[in-house]
Amino acid sequence: MLFRDWCQSWLDIYKVPFVGKSTLDTIKYCLKHILPAFGNKELSDVRGVDIQAFVNSLNSKPNIQDKCRKYLQDIFEYAYRNRYIDFNPMLAVKFKTYRFKNTKPLNEDEREQFIKSLDGKKYKLLYLTYLYTGARLAEVITPGSFEVDFDRKIIYIHGTKTAGSDRIMPLFDKLADELKRVPDYKVYFERYTRNYVYLRLKRHLEECGLPHFSVRALRCTFSLMCYELGVRATTVQAWLGHTTVKTTTTFYLDKKSLAQSMSETVQNEVATVNKNL
Repeated sequence: MLFRDWCQSWLDIYKVPFVGKSTLDTIKYCLKHILPAFGNKELSDVRGVDIQAFVNSLNSKPNIQDKCRKYLQDIFEYAYRNRYIDFNPMLAVKFKTYRFKNTKPLNEDEREQFIKSLDGKKYKLLYLTYLYTGARLAEVITPGSFEVDFDRKIIYIHGTKTAGSDRIMPLFDKLADELKRVPDYKVYFERYTRNYVYLRLKRHLEECGLPHFSVRALRCTFSLMCYELGVRATTVQAWLGHTTVKTTTTFYLDKKSLAQSMSETVQNEVATVNKNL
């Protein structure tokens, strides 16, 4: 069996039924790197040294390198379990430890500057939605993923990362007011593409002279705002669609930002310590 053919079977059987659209897109992107290196080889002929050379070639792209490692391990593990190969070549591959870098959220001043800079822009609602929901990029623009119940003040998010990331969260008043300004919010969101969301934000920040940040920073900023307002971590976890609260507190609540926050919640904590210390 060719490596290419097994990859397709692995994708169809072990991934498509269990992951969301966003994760599936990431896997397919990684396969665009992997298949040119091994696609036409017999699955049983791929050696650890071949994979090591491929991995080393991605040293300048640590994030892609780590994702390719993850999916290669899964591809060969299931090939071994199904007895298509007698030895898992990934056991002969050495990887650098990839350290995930937390995305820094916007502080209060940066948030105010960013929100003000969106006035009069046709994409204002797009980025305010990310800011006021903490939704993942694809969850807003993918058809059928983002639904609003104005009467009950609820947002239904059909998660795109994993099959179990569907969730319900409140529709906050500031976002509700903005959503009501457009004739049809679904048509508005679904006209945008992932590339547009990325590039338009980058260009907007350059045009306004604001520091660069990613779309993911808006998701992290939502977490920080919730913390500043005293929202429980478990509640933020549910709103963000995380499986565990540890993911929320480890990767979406930047420790330095929390320590530097001057919100009323933090001020009350400081006052309590001063009073009782």
